[in-house]
Amino acid sequence: MPDLTMPEAAFVLAHPSSGWRHPRWSTVEVLVGAAALAELHLGERIELDPDGETLMVRSSAPSGDPVLDEVIARMADSDARSPVEWLGELAPSVTAAVLARLRERGLCEADGPLDVRWTGLDVEKDLRRPTREALISALRGGDVHASVVVLGTLLAGVGLAGVVASSGTKRQLRGLAEDDWLVVSMRSYEGYLINVSLGTTNRVYGSAESAGRRPRRKRMAVCFVLVLIGVGIATIALVAQSRQDANAIALRDQGAPVMADVVGRSDRSPGRYESLAESKLTLVYRYAGKSYRTRIACIGDCPAKGDQTRIMVDTSQPRVFLTEWGEFTDASPRSDMGILVGGALIVVGFIGAVGVLMPETSRPRLLRPRRR
Repeated sequence: MPDLTMPEAAFVLAHPSSGWRHPRWSTVEVLVGAAALAELHLGERIELDPDGETLMVRSSAPSGDPVLDEVIARMADSDARSPVEWLGELAPSVTAAVLARLRERGLCEADGPLDVRWTGLDVEKDLRRPTREALISALRGGDVHASVVVLGTLLAGVGLAGVVASSGTKRQLRGLAEDDWLVVSMRSYEGYLINVSLGTTNRVYGSAESAGRRPRRKRMAVCFVLVLIGVGIATIALVAQSRQDANAIALRDQGAPVMADVVGRSDRSPGRYESLAESKLTLVYRYAGKSYRTRIACIGDCPAKGDQTRIMVDTSQPRVFLTEWGEFTDASPRSDMGILVGGALIVVGFIGAVGVLMPETSRPRLLRPRRR
C-alpha cells in the first residue's frame, strides 16, 4: 500500500476505481481541502480559537509534505479566518497540487484536464480495503481521533462514507459528522462559493457549535408544531365528545319514549388481537308515523332482554336515540381515537422539546487532537 497523506487518500477515495472525475468536482475539492486542514489540526500545527470561529496557526514547522507545507505557509502569512473561508481559499489549489503530486509519484496519469487513470495503484486492494479494516478497528477501540476515523468522518460529511464503510460503520461515521467543525464547514462551502460569486464574502461562518443552533431551532419548531397539532386534534375530539355527552343527557331527560322491536342479534367473540367481545342489535321502531331500522353495537352483550327494548328518540332526528342501558347512536369512536392521537402527539412534542433543550455535552470532534 502506498504511503499517502490524508489529502491524497481523500482524493483517491473520492474517485471510482476507473479514475473518472467525480460528477461534482466541488465535492472533491472541499473534501481534499478539509483533509489537509484535518491533518494539520491532528498534527497540532493549527487550532480553532476558543470561540471556535477562526483557525490560527500554532506551529509553522515543516511537516515533510510539500503540499501541507505550502498550506501552513499560506496560513501563517495571512490573517486568521474561519474554516469555511480557508476551504474557499485553499481547496482548489490543494486539490490541483495533490493531483500533480500523485502524477509525479507515478500513481496516476492524466486522462483529460481533471480525469485520471490509476497506474501504480489498485484503489480497492491498496487503499479501500485497508482503510475499511483500519476504520473498523479504530471505531471498535473508541479512538475517534485516529486519522482513519477523521478521514471517514470527512467522507461521511460529503456522502461518500460507503466507499470505506459498511452500513453499521456508516451510521457511526454519520454520528461523528454531526458535530464535527470541519464537516459543518464543508457543508457551508457551497454557500460560501455562492456568496463569493455575489460579491458578499463578508458573511461570517461559525463553528459546529454555532452552526448547530440552526438545527436545534428547527427541531424545536418541529416539536412546537407537533404539540400544536396534538392540542388541536385533542381539542376537536374533546369538543365532539362533550357535545355527544350533552346530547345523550338531553335525550335521557327530553327524548320521546318508544318501544323498539329486536329483530336481529349478532355476537362476535374476541379475536387474537382483541380482548373484548362485541354484540350488535338490529332494532325496528316507529315514530311520528314512520318506520326506522338501525343497528347498534355494544361492548360485551347488549342488555336488551326479550323481543323489545325501550329507547328515547330525538324528536328532531328520529334516527338518533338513547337505549335504556346508555348506548347513544350518534356517538363516534373517532372522538376517543382523536383524544388518543392528540395526546400522543403532545407527549412526543414535549419529550422532543425537552431533548432539544437539554444542554449538549459533546463538542466538535477535532477540537483537541491527540499528539501523534
